[in-house]
Amino acid sequence: MQSLDAQSGTLMDRLHALRSAIQTEAQKILAEYAGRGFDFQVNSSTCNLAHYLALRRHDLRSLQEDLAEAGVSSLGRCESHVMATLDQVISTLQFGYLEPTSQHFVENGYPSYQEGKSLIERNATRLFGPKLGNRRTRIMVTLPTEAAFDDRLIRDLVAKGMNCARINCAHDDQDVWRAMIDKIILVRETMGKDCTILMDLGGQKIRTKLIPSVTDRIKLKVVRNGDSVEPASVLFISGTENTSAEKDLWLGIPASIHSQLQLGDRLVFDDVRGRRRHFDIVSKTQDANWTGVCSQNSAINGDTVIELQRRDQQAQFSRLGSFSIERFPTRIEERRFFASDRLLLCRDAGPADSTDGLLRVSCSHPAVLEQLHPGNAVWFDDGKIGALVENTDVQCIQLRVTHARPSGVKLRDDKGINFPDTHLDLPCLTEKDVADLDFVCKYADMVGFSFVQSARDMQTLMKALEERDAKHLSIIAKIETKVAVKNLPEIIFSAIPYYRLGVMIARGDLAVELGGERMAEIQEELLWLCEAAHVPVIWATQVLENMTKKGMSTRPELTDAAMSGRAECVMLNKGPYVLQALTALDSILTRMQDHQYKKVSRMRALHW
Repeated sequence: MQSLDAQSGTLMDRLHALRSAIQTEAQKILAEYAGRGFDFQVNSSTCNLAHYLALRRHDLRSLQEDLAEAGVSSLGRCESHVMATLDQVISTLQFGYLEPTSQHFVENGYPSYQEGKSLIERNATRLFGPKLGNRRTRIMVTLPTEAAFDDRLIRDLVAKGMNCARINCAHDDQDVWRAMIDKIILVRETMGKDCTILMDLGGQKIRTKLIPSVTDRIKLKVVRNGDSVEPASVLFISGTENTSAEKDLWLGIPASIHSQLQLGDRLVFDDVRGRRRHFDIVSKTQDANWTGVCSQNSAINGDTVIELQRRDQQAQFSRLGSFSIERFPTRIEERRFFASDRLLLCRDAGPADSTDGLLRVSCSHPAVLEQLHPGNAVWFDDGKIGALVENTDVQCIQLRVTHARPSGVKLRDDKGINFPDTHLDLPCLTEKDVADLDFVCKYADMVGFSFVQSARDMQTLMKALEERDAKHLSIIAKIETKVAVKNLPEIIFSAIPYYRLGVMIARGDLAVELGGERMAEIQEELLWLCEAAHVPVIWATQVLENMTKKGMSTRPELTDAAMSGRAECVMLNKGPYVLQALTALDSILTRMQDHQYKKVSRMRALHW
């Protein structure tokens, strides 16, 4: 970091020295990235980004104070037009105010003040569509599965202010995605409103795979809602058959009993606490299994004896036989972890518990474990559990928990794992991503590039799009890792001469990677860098999360929503109260744009 302090000459000398340094350093920056092995072109935006990177190599605090005292711009708002601002400050101090000429900036290859601002708005419109009414910042909403089947949801979202619909390719399938898109197209035609479509590739999301274990006990729990009771439902299968209903509660019973069952039969038992309970057989499935319901809480184990009873002609139940459960379903071993607890992160599935009592957890990409070393951090479930690698062997990594709530946190199946200290050498596009691209290129306006980390990754995606004749598609680079933060300039340089580019600040994974304390600082720097490159930004993850999920907002998330207006687009996640959250966000963004544009405070008259 270089310093331009008050002892280095007059204010004008320091400004000329700064300008000369920026020009020299910017040329070196452009030459450096051009030499990194990817196609590179210099245009107005890449030139300005290089100027901004050069500017931010200097400590300007002393110079800023002197400029403010002189009554001119202190350079603190120059992101989208670096050299134009610096030239105008020099001109104002040297000659008095001069009317800037756009020709001067065109000849020198960098944007004027007005061009810098207009480029951002123009690029935002190309990505997210035109502004809705008076609101400058667009709103994106992640569509839930029910949007494919609900004829009103997308219409209501658009009516309340959604500019852009996000479809997450990590969930659902192409039939569901197509149904969502058909409804978006219908809304566009019938309502006459724009709604662009972002399809997010799933990417290399690493998740927990807790190892199932066989249980010999199940619990039956009824759901009470006021005066109504929803009974516990169990699928009874033949004890020798396999079942595909792993998500359903099922029990394997003797084939001789299974073949005798009829609608209206009753299965009576004393549960593990000696309480008299029964199942009523209420339906038969397409694969010839039987559904029974129990209207009281109970528990069954391998010692439970069950009687098969059937009504006789006098409507009395008579006993036809008795049996014990032959097969119980597998269960996922979930365990609550506290600080200082240990667990094993394993390459292969095995017993749910190791011989020393430690929980064994596999992950969706076991090859990454070869890249871990003692002292590396590992985080689970969006940062709910933090751990450090203690030691490694051929099969397992032993972890010690360092961060968890005082009451402990349950580690569950299919939760994200982050390795912030480890550069993971994984293909940037999974096999599923490549398969999904054919659909995305045909129906979407933008493709979300999950876990992009370098210019090389960007080249891989751009090549895949060119092979599909999809250069019309815009790219949203999702910044989710430490490496992506560090490499953001090269990610931008590699793409903007060829594709419409946006950046999503994916604050969920990024906060885990960086730590919550640094997240607030880094998201500001990402906003500034993108503004310097005239690249629109999506402010994503947990915006009005409580309101979306529970219908009630917290004060901090309202403040966060107000600050999100500095981005060109704000993303809401799906939830039962998303329409309520969308209405609130629309109001907040519309109000706040009178007070702030990017990081510039606007002095609208105060309304007391």
